[in-house]
Amino acid sequence: MMTSKERVESVMAGEIPDFVPVEPGVTLEPNFVMKYIGEDVDQYFRNSKKCFMAIKKIYKDFNFDMILAGFSALIYPELFGGKVCYKKNKMPHVEKPVFKGIEEVEKAEIKSPDEVPVFKSVLESLKMLVDDIGNEVAVSGCTSGTFSVASQLVGVERFLKSLRTDLEFVSKVTKISGEAIVEVGKKIIDVGVKYIYYPDAISSGSILSPSQYEQVAKPLHSMFFKKMKEAGDVYTIYHPCGSEYPLLCEIKNINNVDVFHFSENVDFSVLRKIFGPTKVLMGGVDIKRTLCLGNSAEIETEVRKVITGAGKYGRLILAPGCSGEIPINNLRSFIEISRKLGKYPVVV
Repeated sequence: MMTSKERVESVMAGEIPDFVPVEPGVTLEPNFVMKYIGEDVDQYFRNSKKCFMAIKKIYKDFNFDMILAGFSALIYPELFGGKVCYKKNKMPHVEKPVFKGIEEVEKAEIKSPDEVPVFKSVLESLKMLVDDIGNEVAVSGCTSGTFSVASQLVGVERFLKSLRTDLEFVSKVTKISGEAIVEVGKKIIDVGVKYIYYPDAISSGSILSPSQYEQVAKPLHSMFFKKMKEAGDVYTIYHPCGSEYPLLCEIKNINNVDVFHFSENVDFSVLRKIFGPTKVLMGGVDIKRTLCLGNSAEIETEVRKVITGAGKYGRLILAPGCSGEIPINNLRSFIEISRKLGKYPVVV
């Protein structure tokens, strides 16, 4: 039997593993991670050892194949001198926008992630994961996405309005956000992480039209993946994060992406036809309706649909359509069912 790491590496190499790899999404969710060991949520960002211990315990208890961990868009304002509030049992939040106008953006300087305590802590936890269990499980570091970070720097409402009324402002803010994310990605690579995860909900099809995506988002996404490939020998994962159908043609043509992580909103049998037999696809299982609220039979139905639709010949990683908190019993069922139905050769 393959190790978790070998299973993922096999898929990335275009080979058939023993089982379809599983990534459950929960290790990227600070509320789930820290509550699992009885710690406060803010410790995910502020205490590298506790964050590492919690993620390691979750992996050991549930035996999945890829760990996602890393940076939330919520903390990026600290790279620009912004004030982020941390409370014990709540996610971080920005006290006030970092930038009010173009002039402030043009004068902005990006601090090195090594110089900002919260970024240093998250990098340390990633390094601990790589050093301690990186020989047995694939560790993926999350940078967050360019538009998601930009919206935190200026305020979500202001950013969304500017997409309609002030594209120059959007261009300035997303450019400097993209530069910051590239620096974070390089630091993630420096600690030994081999998978770079880039999710960007604010540039999804639920917010941008195809023409907007092509004009203002695609170039920035392309730049990020190009820079990551230049920075190290890594695999890149792109998560468009919802309402993907209108954007699929543009998404498909982004270079330097090794894995496309799609939500349950798209049919994986259709995705396989569009992306072809050699591209690695990830995701597909509804985290809210099925994994959070469903039962084992519903989980089995959905897992089977994704595997038969896109995984018969490999190049598939089973995962929720997005990260989130999953009830323990359903998390266990998801992984057990995935092992049962995902054993190769897959029976359709």
